[in-house]
Amino acid sequence: MVWKGEDMLNIFYGDMKEAVYNTAAYFKYDYEDSWIIDPFVKEMILDVELFRQND
Repeated sequence: MVWKGEDMLNIFYGDMKEAVYNTAAYFKYDYEDSWIIDPFVKEMILDVELFRQND
């Protein structure tokens, strides 16, 4: 079945110049300060941390 008009998962093998191989390092060094200081984002981070503490 082909879903028309929707994004699908694509898997590529081999080295790709534009690919991100280490997502942890990518998001550690390549982010915008506005991602972290936005009140909505702060609330989401706190919710995750509270959930992890109660787990």
